[in-house]
Amino acid sequence: RGSLRGLSSSVMHAIIGVLDFCKEQYDKVRHITGLLGLPARGYIAFHWRSERRHETYSWCARSLLQSHARLLQNRNSSSGEEGPLTLLVSDIQFNASMRWEGMDELKNNSVAAAAQQALNLLFAHNFTKLDHALGQAGAPVPADLAEASVWDLILAQQAGRIATCSGCHTEPCHSCAWQGNYARFVVDLRSHHHQQTLRCWP
Repeated sequence: RGSLRGLSSSVMHAIIGVLDFCKEQYDKVRHITGLLGLPARGYIAFHWRSERRHETYSWCARSLLQSHARLLQNRNSSSGEEGPLTLLVSDIQFNASMRWEGMDELKNNSVAAAAQQALNLLFAHNFTKLDHALGQAGAPVPADLAEASVWDLILAQQAGRIATCSGCHTEPCHSCAWQGNYARFVVDLRSHHHQQTLRCWP
């Protein structure tokens, strides 16, 4: 991204939209999807960038679950079982070395506790996250936050359906999500691979 400075936002994103990652990164993500118990492609994913939104963690987690239920409403739910395993792509990260600097608010114990409670609610409803794979034996080890972010982007790209908040001004996105470049990168990357993205949580 540094080499693209000075260009307009539209031109920069047009260039980024046609870039892709090297085969080595896709190979690592293939291993990660196996560790997470996800199929190689076709799973459901939600992107939640919670930066500067810590006051609403609990409400946002419940809202995300409601959005997830709406996304699944056309599936056969007569068995009463939880929906399929769903990927969460999120900046909520408790490993300081892998944490985006905009999330330093997690250094506050009460904020961290609220974030963990929100994640636990999602995990209890069949969500999973990149971190779950990285903690397992034999998992790839990211060199830094940038590489871990690439893995999340590839996971987002390979989802069958994904909902993010990108230019969305309705609730719950308005109150729950910082709508920065990362969400737009997800949209651009999927568009390059001819995949649609829900730009608001349903």
